[in-house]
Amino acid sequence: MAIERLPLALTLRRGAVAGVAGTVVMTAFQKLIEMPLTRREDSDAPASFAEKMLPLHPDSPQGRKRLNYGTHFALGVL
Repeated sequence: MAIERLPLALTLRRGAVAGVAGTVVMTAFQKLIEMPLTRREDSDAPASFAEKMLPLHPDSPQGRKRLNYGTHFALGVL
């Protein structure tokens, strides 16, 4: 019995969707359960990583928060 191979684009799309779904679930758990229990502040590690790797330097707290979430989800997709 031969195993059917899926097209590469479909496989990549499924992987990206799974990455987004996993990131959403993990982020929701952090925000709704872990952080209130541990009284931990939000982490800005994804934004710090992006600033070191890319020529991005937000000029406002809102810009840094957007960069933080954008990087967080981009890494989740990968």
